[in-house]
Amino acid sequence: MLFSKSTDGVTEYSPLKKYYLPTFLIILFTTLAYFFVTFFLTRQDQVTEIQQPLVQQEAVNYEKDRNFEQAGIQYQKNANLATDKYEQAHYLVRSGNAYNRSGDYELGFSILKSVEENPELPPEIRAEARLRMLQPYYVARLKEPLQIVFSDSRYNYALQGGSLQVLQDLESALRISLEEIYQVIPSSYINSLIAISYSAEALSNQNLSPTDKKELVAKTLEIINRGDLLSEKERVGIEDYWNRPDPQDLAKDLWFAGQHMRFVALTFLSLVDRNLVSKVENSYTELLPYYEGNRSLSRLGQRFWTNFYYAAFLAEVYGESESNRIADLVKPFYETTGNYAQINMGEKGFWFFLSTELLRPVSEQSNNTRFIYKIATVVPQFNTFIKENFLTAENI
Repeated sequence: MLFSKSTDGVTEYSPLKKYYLPTFLIILFTTLAYFFVTFFLTRQDQVTEIQQPLVQQEAVNYEKDRNFEQAGIQYQKNANLATDKYEQAHYLVRSGNAYNRSGDYELGFSILKSVEENPELPPEIRAEARLRMLQPYYVARLKEPLQIVFSDSRYNYALQGGSLQVLQDLESALRISLEEIYQVIPSSYINSLIAISYSAEALSNQNLSPTDKKELVAKTLEIINRGDLLSEKERVGIEDYWNRPDPQDLAKDLWFAGQHMRFVALTFLSLVDRNLVSKVENSYTELLPYYEGNRSLSRLGQRFWTNFYYAAFLAEVYGESESNRIADLVKPFYETTGNYAQINMGEKGFWFFLSTELLRPVSEQSNNTRFIYKIATVVPQFNTFIKENFLTAENI
């Protein structure tokens, strides 16, 4: 019964009729809302599934092409699309690293620190974030990124009372940090960075006695051998791994860079102990296949530094007798067009490295400065090149 008459003869709707229409509208609205929300969320999931690999690959491509600022931006987008904290942290680490490589150390440090100081994350990803804070130093023994890191209260204990203004003190803090990181994530790359620290000291520290120098060489060789055991495990399937759109294993990501750093450490040691010359030659030969073929601009750029240290090694060990070979190795350093120009003339490219090393105060000059001048004594064209492009009247 939908309606009834009241006692005064006025027709009134029954309760069922009175609430029928509102109830129907509520049910209809709820059903439609559920349908559209479900459809929207499903659609969003589908878009995210499509969008994430695209953004991810775009970030990797920017990085390979040395467009590090854009790589940092794209990796941040990946972090925003991440489905869990670990995945988000992974992309934030890559973003911070990319910003560091672009020269924006303040932003890179802040992103990486946000990962490193998060106790909810696994120790390995936090240790990787700390490693990425330190890596910009290796462009050309740069003070600025180390000063940013070690001025922070979380990390400045590593200075052990040293000065933020003294590069040698910063480098000592760097070694302490690397050895701590290695305890969490042992890899051949980090091992090679530690080896470089000790080998550079063996070559450049004039205060070492012959006995101390010999012991330091032996210690460095032990470190290199330790890294070789790690390297054999890391290199399994390495080319297939690099062909993935976004590798996430730190040891494999940095395996080849570690082999380059190992080679550099051996060049330093060979100039202290000439019995190691054959090890340098073998190490260089083993690197060459990884430079051949259609490689990324980033890999091509790394070859510049490998060739620089090999040219320096040849100049130091063989001198004029290898002048033609050394001249061929340094030819790409003069290029101003094509891919070589991008590597040479980029904001933190090879010419930046040459300029930074040549214009250092004497107290900060290192093996790199020595090597540049040594190559110049053997290759007249290189000598003219650095004089015209990087040296001031006071430095010539």
